[in-house]
Amino acid sequence: ASSSLALLWSLAACAPMSLDLLRPQAQGLGTLTQKVGPDAPELAFSFEFDDKADAAEGEVGSGYIVVTQNGKELQALPHAFEMPRERLDANEWLTFKDFNGDGLLDFKVTRLYALDGTLPVDSLYQFDAKTGRYAQIDPVSNAGEIQPSAPNCVSLKVAGASGSPKVESHCYVAASGRWVRGKAEATRRQATAPRVDAVCDSAAP
Repeated sequence: ASSSLALLWSLAACAPMSLDLLRPQAQGLGTLTQKVGPDAPELAFSFEFDDKADAAEGEVGSGYIVVTQNGKELQALPHAFEMPRERLDANEWLTFKDFNGDGLLDFKVTRLYALDGTLPVDSLYQFDAKTGRYAQIDPVSNAGEIQPSAPNCVSLKVAGASGSPKVESHCYVAASGRWVRGKAEATRRQATAPRVDAVCDSAAP
């Protein structure tokens, strides 16, 4: 009996250790499916944790947003969830919307929360109909909270020099295929929080 027990322990020791034991235990993010546009394919979005296991205590961790079509991987986008696990909705971890006004769905994803957890820091990924791939929009990504403000514009709430949030406007100019910094048009104050209307400036750097 003792020899059998020793054999079992020996086999257990030789078995390869699952990488899941080394990864943050916030796995279980749901696979999301989305039809990008009327004539575009339906894509699936999943998250695969990497093998670094270097997330801070209590944080979700890093890995890849994997985009597939009919089971075939199209791309793997590096992303780190530097946030407490309880702040991440496993079933709605991506937000799909046509942010640039071209009729195709882009998506944003939150990376962390700044200003003592009150300000989401988002990344925006835009779908390119020519390549069928997503690309991160650097001018607005990883800076603050991204919200749609017009058919082809977004408001970007960032932390100001004083520590208080400020709002910028960025618009997509189809003629140049670029996102440009907009101008804030003064609006009359209302009973609710002030609204900033986005005005595109194609000459902006």
